[in-house]
Amino acid sequence: MKLLENMAMPWEQVREVPVIYHITGAMTFVNEVPKVIPPVYHAQWASMWLSMRREKRDRRPFKGMRFTPFDDEESPLDYGANILDTEPTEAIQTDLDEEEDAPDLDWFYDHKPLTKKYKATNTDFIDNNFYLFEPKAFFTAKAMNMAIPGGARFEPLHRDAESYDDDWNELNGINKVTFVSRSVPFGDRYVVGTLSIQSSQWTNNQDSGCSTCQELLKDYVLNELHKRKPKPQSKKDLFRQLKNTKFFKTTRLHWAEVGLQFCRQGYNMLNLLIHGKNLNYLHLDCDMNLKPVKTLTTKEQKKNCHVQYRLRNVDALQLADGLQFTFAHVGQLTGMYQYKYKLMKQIRQCKDLKHVIYYCFNTGAVGKDPGVSFWAPGWRVRLFFMRGIIPRLEIYSPDSLKVKTVKEWRKPLQNNVLKGEHAPVFFC
Repeated sequence: MKLLENMAMPWEQVREVPVIYHITGAMTFVNEVPKVIPPVYHAQWASMWLSMRREKRDRRPFKGMRFTPFDDEESPLDYGANILDTEPTEAIQTDLDEEEDAPDLDWFYDHKPLTKKYKATNTDFIDNNFYLFEPKAFFTAKAMNMAIPGGARFEPLHRDAESYDDDWNELNGINKVTFVSRSVPFGDRYVVGTLSIQSSQWTNNQDSGCSTCQELLKDYVLNELHKRKPKPQSKKDLFRQLKNTKFFKTTRLHWAEVGLQFCRQGYNMLNLLIHGKNLNYLHLDCDMNLKPVKTLTTKEQKKNCHVQYRLRNVDALQLADGLQFTFAHVGQLTGMYQYKYKLMKQIRQCKDLKHVIYYCFNTGAVGKDPGVSFWAPGWRVRLFFMRGIIPRLEIYSPDSLKVKTVKEWRKPLQNNVLKGEHAPVFFC
């Protein structure tokens, strides 16, 4: 899943990812959580939409990738011998104007543009979805004895308050419930002395709330006030523990190289599992398909979409078109629904997204020829499916292994000693 999350975007020629690998080369883990700034990310993909439509309009006829690009019987390419010295073709990038787009020229197509600056300058943003539904707002209402329209109504928090020289009015009366108008969220801005107040910033969202949840809101605030802070616990990080051992090292590798390593390592693991279960009548090809045992034949070498791009067999637009076709036709290309039929939900989602993208992409002078290369929506569906299925696999796999082991333990010992004979029995 981490490999798919960190896949190179269409505007990047090559992407390097930090990895943790075993010194024997048996396992490789991608150790990065991709984070983006939503407005910048949307702007980058919007520029891709315009560039891809313009490229498809100008390129006639468009030659797509051959599918499937995989060969069943040949192992993956060696990255150092075939790809390392090959320069990739140009990525898809919009030509920016030096005057109009001068502020964006230096960073618009970087890997993580403006991430540190965005965090430093936008830490005080308030999510409008939670305006007036946050502990600070409710604590302020309870402390000032205010009643939010449609919200909870609290008892006075400080009954024996000190006497002030100021005159009492409708905002600072201690024993008086104040109903706040919709135009003023809290009256604490106009009060000279207040007690136990946590103020909230004003936004344009002036929803009055749900009038049927007053008791629930009251209980929620009381629970939040009496809640104890959780004890600090050390967060267990598997990758951090692996890095502290002498068997794992860290480095940065190209995304295509890590993908080839994953293919080879996954093939080896499945092959060992098949032989461990004594399924000698099955053969696992390099496309992860189980077939009856047969004589292997030498065919064309296996290349996936990104490997073909690195070998300069296809350009960036053909790569994007191939990825879009792959994400939209996963069921047809792999037959995964045969093993998990619930996957049909994601397959239908990708098909619906494909029809929507085709309808919007092929309008006007672009035409209905091949070359629709906008693959972000289908990629997103696959990522969310992987995020949901991996925890279930983590639960299922150890349980199935445990069941198999317990069955082996419970097998009765075979006694080959006949009646009237005495033979020593050895236990290993």
